[in-house]
Amino acid sequence: MTSMTVMMAFIGTVIMTSMTVMMAFTGTVMMAFIVTVMMAFIVTVIMAFIGTVMMTSMTVMMAFIGTVMMTSMTVMMAFIGTVMIALIVTVMMAFIGTVMMAFIAFIGTVMMTSMTVMMAFIGTVMMTFIGTVMMAFIGTVMMAFIAFIGTVMMTFMWTVMLTFIVTVMMAFIVTVMMAIIGTVMMTFIGTVMMAFIVTAMMTSMTLFEKLYFQEFCTSSKCHDEVKKAQTAENTNSVSTIFSKILDKSIPADIIYEDNQCIAFRDASPQAPVHFLVIPRKPIPTLSDATDEHQLLLGHLILTAKRVATQENLEKGYRVVINNGVNGAQSVYHLHIHVLGGRQMKWPPG
Repeated sequence: MTSMTVMMAFIGTVIMTSMTVMMAFTGTVMMAFIVTVMMAFIVTVIMAFIGTVMMTSMTVMMAFIGTVMMTSMTVMMAFIGTVMIALIVTVMMAFIGTVMMAFIAFIGTVMMTSMTVMMAFIGTVMMTFIGTVMMAFIGTVMMAFIAFIGTVMMTFMWTVMLTFIVTVMMAFIVTVMMAIIGTVMMTFIGTVMMAFIVTAMMTSMTLFEKLYFQEFCTSSKCHDEVKKAQTAENTNSVSTIFSKILDKSIPADIIYEDNQCIAFRDASPQAPVHFLVIPRKPIPTLSDATDEHQLLLGHLILTAKRVATQENLEKGYRVVINNGVNGAQSVYHLHIHVLGGRQMKWPPG
C-alpha cells in the first residue's frame, strides 16, 4: 500500500507538475506575449503618434525598429526567466512530492508569472519609452541638424542664385535702358544738331543767295531794265548798243566769237556767271525770226551751250530770251541770256 501510495503520489505529482508546468508555461507565454505585444503596440502607437507626428519618415522607421528589437528582447528574456523559474520550482515541488507543495508551486508559479508579466510589462514600457524617447530625440536632433544644414545650404544656394539672377537681370535692364536712353538721346541730339546745322546751312545759303543776288540784281537795276523795256521801241534800226559792240565801237568783255555770233559778259550781271550770245545778223526780236533763221537760231543755242561749258557751268544754267515789252526786252537786237553759278529760283519773273 505504501508503494502504491508513493507511486500514485508520484504519478499525481508528475501529472500535476506537468499540467502546472504546461499551464504555467502556456499561460505565461501567452499572457506575456499578448500583454507585451498589446502594451508595446499601444505604447508605441501612442508615443509614435504624439512624438513622431511632426518627424520625418526616418524617425518613424528608427523608432519602429527600436521598439521591435526591445520588445523581442523583452519577450525572450521573460520567456527564458519564466521557463527557468517554473522548471526549478516545479522540480523542487515534485521532489517534495506533496499536493500542498504542488499547490504552493502553482501559487508560486502564478505569482512568479504575475511578477514576470509585471516586470516584463514594466521593462517593456520603460525600454519602449526610453528607446522611443531616445530614438525620437536622436532622430529629431539628426533631422534638425540635417534640416539646418539643408536650410543653410539651400538658403546660401538660393541667395547666391537669386543674387546672380537679380544682378544679371539688373545689369541687363540697366544696359538696355542706358542703350535705349543713349540711343534716344543721341538720336534726338543728333537730329536736333543735324536739323540745326542743316537749317543754319540752308539759312546761310539763302542769305548768301539773297545777298549774292542783290549784288547782281539790285532793285534799281531790275527796275531800270523793266523801265527800259517799257520805254524801248522796236524801230527796226540797225544801230543799237549791241551793233556797236559788234563793230567794236563800244568795248565789251567778249568771251567767244565766230563768223555768225559773239558772246560777251553782261555789264549788269544777275548771277555769278552772266553772258549774252548775239547774232552778227541783226534780228530785232525772236518774233521777227523766220524759217530762214532756223540754222542761225540753232547755232546760237549751241554756242550758248559751248560757252557755258567753257565757263564751268557743269551743274546747270538758265537760258533766257526776252521778247517784247512784257518779256522785258530792253535792246531790240535778238540776244540770249545765259545765267549760272548759283541756284536759280522758280518761277522766274
